[in-house]
Amino acid sequence: MEYIKVENNIVTELVSCPTCPETDGDWREVKLEGGIHVGDDVRMFDSEWNLRPLKDLVSEGYIELAEATEGDLYPPGTLFEKIKDNEIVSKTRYDFAKEGAVELLPLEYFDDENEETLEASSVEELLDLGKIDQSSADELKAEKNREQRDARLRNVDEIASNPLRWGSLSSEQQEDLADYRQALLDVPQQDGFPWSVQWPTKPE
Repeated sequence: MEYIKVENNIVTELVSCPTCPETDGDWREVKLEGGIHVGDDVRMFDSEWNLRPLKDLVSEGYIELAEATEGDLYPPGTLFEKIKDNEIVSKTRYDFAKEGAVELLPLEYFDDENEETLEASSVEELLDLGKIDQSSADELKAEKNREQRDARLRNVDEIASNPLRWGSLSSEQQEDLADYRQALLDVPQQDGFPWSVQWPTKPE
C-alpha cells in the first residue's frame, strides 16, 4: 500500500509499506496508478487518485500551457500548446491560423476535417473547392497576375535603368523594349482580365 502526507493540499511525503505509518494520523492511502508524486496538489486528482481531465486543470490554473512572450513570432499571450484527447500537444499552423495568430497564404485554405491547412495549386482550384467566392477569386486572380506582370517589369527596368546595358542596344531595340514595357503596364486593361491574359512577347 502507498500513503501520502499532505500539508496545505500539497503532497509532502510518499511511502510504500504494508501498513499505515505510525504518525499523527495525517497520512492518506492512495493508488499510485494515478501517478501522484511529492509536490503534487491533491486537488488535481479525483477520488481514485487519477489525474483529473487536463482541460479542467488548465482552466483552474493548476497547469499552465506554454505561451508566447515579447520577441516571439506570435503575439504575446498566444498559447503554443492545446489539450487534445486529454493530452497536452503542440499547436499546429492550422490552430494558429484559426486563432488569427498567423495569416493564411493566398492559396492556402482550412481542411477542418483533418485539422490542417492545405495549399491549392491555383485560384481556379480554390474556387472549385468552394473555399472562396467568385468576387474573392477575381481579386486574388488579379493580384496573382499583377505580381507576374510586376516581375516581368522588373526584368525590363533592370536593363532600362542601367546606362551601359541600355546604351548597348540599338534604337530599334530600345523602342521594342519600351513598347514591351508599355504592353505589360496595359495587361490589366485587357478584355477578360484577370481570367484571360495575353502576355506580350519579350523582344530578343
